[in-house]
Amino acid sequence: MSYNMTKYNNDEWNRIRALIEERKKLLRKLHFSKKEFVKYLYKQQMNKELNIDNPQTFTEKINAFKVYYKRDSNDYASLTDKNKVREYVKNKIGEEYLIPQISCVKKLKNSDIEKLPNRFVLKTNNGSGTNYIVKDKTKENYNEICDYMNSFLKIKYQYIWGEYHYKEIKPKIVIDELLVDEKGNLPDDIKCFCFNNNGVKHKVLYQERVIGDERYRIMFDENWNIIDVKSSFKKLDIDLQRPKNHKEIIKVIDKLSEDFNFVRVDLFLFKNKIYFGELTFTPTAGYLKFDDNETDLLWGSWIG
Repeated sequence: MSYNMTKYNNDEWNRIRALIEERKKLLRKLHFSKKEFVKYLYKQQMNKELNIDNPQTFTEKINAFKVYYKRDSNDYASLTDKNKVREYVKNKIGEEYLIPQISCVKKLKNSDIEKLPNRFVLKTNNGSGTNYIVKDKTKENYNEICDYMNSFLKIKYQYIWGEYHYKEIKPKIVIDELLVDEKGNLPDDIKCFCFNNNGVKHKVLYQERVIGDERYRIMFDENWNIIDVKSSFKKLDIDLQRPKNHKEIIKVIDKLSEDFNFVRVDLFLFKNKIYFGELTFTPTAGYLKFDDNETDLLWGSWIG
């Protein structure tokens, strides 16, 4: 979850529903082959063939993971589940890094909202961009909130981009405390691509801002030096300040990523305190478009 995500409008909802129906027809045509489905989507998005049996680039390896992830001993569904992953985080780095959870429900009802504090965050445990921020519930329509959030529970995310580990997550709605300061500012988030190839580790961190309808990112290394990654990420021109607790941030990232060849670790920074966001094994669904193939190959070589 990112606090920078904006609410879906009706047109976006209709596009999602139409896309899922289109994907279901395609799967039937491909006789429900995961491998052929992922290869087709990769060709459609990246305009090149996917070398799924001998992947070399970053985007190839992420897409191969979609098909072959069950061969690994890690329970990726639980680690992707925004509710169940809390136990993993608690055991790895401690409960103090978790955003306090108010509740977790199978379906949101008006009576649930009535019991909540004045401000909170809603999100589904099995999707991306499915958060709803409530800063003052007295100004909200409870029926609209319930309809909006419950509609996410019906989405079959594995049909959109072939991220099959989402299929194993039983959908729920998680309700967390809202991190907001006295001026109404939401926390900064830091995301880190964590690579591990037989003990040789690399990190690429970034922060993002939503300006209008565009999302901008600034990328940097673990010493907070800005780096130029030529990709489809729109660059954000800001004065990057290294947090006072940057060593703790890196320590937390290292601990949460140590069990994987690749994962993106998302954190929130709020009042000089670090909070866990989520673990993502298929960022951008494996379709990050690099401006040059060399960077895609380099990132791919960093994954064991």
